[in-house]
Amino acid sequence: MKMPRPTCVKGGTYYGFQPGNGPAEYAAELAIRHFREQRAILRGEKLRPRRRFKCLAKENAQAWRLFVDEFFEGRDLVPACP
Repeated sequence: MKMPRPTCVKGGTYYGFQPGNGPAEYAAELAIRHFREQRAILRGEKLRPRRRFKCLAKENAQAWRLFVDEFFEGRDLVPACP
């Protein structure tokens, strides 16, 4: 799974996966990415398909879908992956 943001701690571990952080930290990272991508679409900015979080890995698409369905009633402005 690829992380929503490139925030890493010493040793190269993604901050959201740092031991002891728990799932809330990953969820926070996902929420930030979701906000930024939705905002970009609303501003008329183009998102490169390979840079969209949900297009980076199959697990990301699953996490994204669960997040969008749970908190935004399935509304997702980010275009589908190629």
